[in-house]
Amino acid sequence: MSYQEFRKGRNKKMIMRALLAATAVAAVSGCVTKNDLTSQPVVVETALGPVVCQLYTLEQLLFDTSVQHPVGMSTEAANEICKKEGVRILNGGAPVYAPVNSHGEYAVN
Repeated sequence: MSYQEFRKGRNKKMIMRALLAATAVAAVSGCVTKNDLTSQPVVVETALGPVVCQLYTLEQLLFDTSVQHPVGMSTEAANEICKKEGVRILNGGAPVYAPVNSHGEYAVN
């Protein structure tokens, strides 16, 4: 086998591996969305009022965010409260689920 034949065969293998890897990445990335990881919203009572948090699985804290918070509280502060609530639940704390009315809206005042 000549060097050029060896190189052609090696290039084909590399191209095939790259195509297989790209196909695998595309297949896996399309399977799971952020919505697939959502849990039932929880409510956290604060001095300014209740904060409703959307947590994303009990093992994932990266996306935890507030979906409703008191008027006097910034979104950033509410999101930080939600991340802390996610950590508390991750460490074994019991979640307090947000009540939902018949229209599917959070019934928190």
